[in-house]
Amino acid sequence: MVAVVVSSCAALAAEPGPWISLFDGQATAGWRTPSGRAFPAECWRVEDGALKPEMTVGGKSDIWTAETFRSFELEFEFKTAPGANGGIKYLIQRGGLSRSRNGKYVGPAADTPTEPGDFINESSLGLEYQILDDTANPEGSKPKTKTAALYQLLPSTNDTPATPSVFHRGRIVVDGDRIEHYLDGKLVMHTRLGSPELEAAFDTRKGSTAWRALAKRESPVVITHHRTPVWYRNVRVRRLP
Repeated sequence: MVAVVVSSCAALAAEPGPWISLFDGQATAGWRTPSGRAFPAECWRVEDGALKPEMTVGGKSDIWTAETFRSFELEFEFKTAPGANGGIKYLIQRGGLSRSRNGKYVGPAADTPTEPGDFINESSLGLEYQILDDTANPEGSKPKTKTAALYQLLPSTNDTPATPSVFHRGRIVVDGDRIEHYLDGKLVMHTRLGSPELEAAFDTRKGSTAWRALAKRESPVVITHHRTPVWYRNVRVRRLP
């Protein structure tokens, strides 16, 4: 009897946590910029119950959750405009400030001289679930940059291009070392931290040591701003034991 009770308690302890709504279609208080500013209403808006980056000519910013996560399951819905590009990042290494001038990237904000009309952008470095109009964006024909790929690192096996103007269902699972990407209910990318394939992929990126380190701590979940229209709704997460 004692063994049964102990076993049952262990099973209960291993259950995922409750679902946490990260965006309910209205409230934005749970989001901030990489530098810690409040939700950047100058470059994001709520439209028809979805988060959407504003197509501003000024500075832009990714948005980070106020809470951090290490092992988790994330669900969301997304819709792209024709040709658009976005993404969900996680296991974030850091945020960064860059400078743009006349709509073009100039360089890191701290390393480039300021000129009138410059804008500061806030971005994030981490693993990314790629979001794309696979039918019109040239990146949609490449396995490592099409929708649901582990962006520029590992390919998506999805053979049905993600189309624009309709909502698709995305899901990310990070469970210890296991990482999975789902698109419309189908597992299309899976790997493990420390696996030979992922280690080799890290070696192709600048700062590979930092890429490996990013996976060892909790971090926010991030929605990227790429200056193209993408809508995100029904974003929720739960922690895994």
